[in-house]
Amino acid sequence: MKSLSLRSAALLAAAVLLAGCGSTAAPTSATTPLTTPSSSPTSTPTGTVTSDPTNTAPAATPTTGSPGSTTTPLVTVHGNGFTMGLPHAPTISHETYDTKGGKVDAVLYTDAGAHDAFVAALTAYPAKDQITLDGALNGVARTVSGKVRLVRQITFHGLPARQARIVGTSGGTPVTVFVLVIDVHSKLFQLEYIVSGPELQTAPPILTQVAYSISFT
Repeated sequence: MKSLSLRSAALLAAAVLLAGCGSTAAPTSATTPLTTPSSSPTSTPTGTVTSDPTNTAPAATPTTGSPGSTTTPLVTVHGNGFTMGLPHAPTISHETYDTKGGKVDAVLYTDAGAHDAFVAALTAYPAKDQITLDGALNGVARTVSGKVRLVRQITFHGLPARQARIVGTSGGTPVTVFVLVIDVHSKLFQLEYIVSGPELQTAPPILTQVAYSISFT
C-alpha cells in the first residue's frame, strides 16, 4: 500500500480553499493522474453536495458520538485564530493561491503518517470572495476524482459547518477523506482526515477526539 505524502494532503487542502470561495481553478501541483473509483454497493454516491437543513447537530458537536473513555494524548497546536490537538507535532507550510477575489495566503498544519494524515487551516479570503461550504466539499471530491458519500449540515460553536465523507483515489491509491469545514466569520476553517486503503464507513475515534479539541480565538 502506498503511503500518503504531505503534497497529497496539501492538494486536498488547496481544493477546499479554492472551491470554498467559488473558484473553479484546480490545484496546479498535482503530479499523478487520478482515477474514478468504482461505486460501492453499501452506499449511495452523489456527484455534488446536497445539504439537508433539518439534519443539524448540537452546537460545538463536530462529529457524531462523543470522545470515548480511551483517548490518545494530543499535541496542542496554536494556529492563527484557532487552537486544536493533533496526534503529533504538525508540519507547517505556507501556500499562496489565486482566487476570483485575489490572492489567498494559507498556513497548513499537516500531521501525516504512513497511511493517514490530518490537515487543518483557518484561512481569510479577499472581500470579493464568498465562502461556499458545499463548494469546498465538492472541490475535494473533484481532486480525488471521487464521490461525496455522506454530508451533514451542522453548527459548530454556533457557526455554520459541514461534515462529509468522500471516497476517491490519490496517486492511484484508494482514499477515504473525512472533512469538516466551518465558516468562521468569513474565514474558512478546514479539518481533513485522509486515510489510504479500502473505503471506511465510519470515522475512527481519533478524529472525534481531534474535532472536539478545536476552539477559535
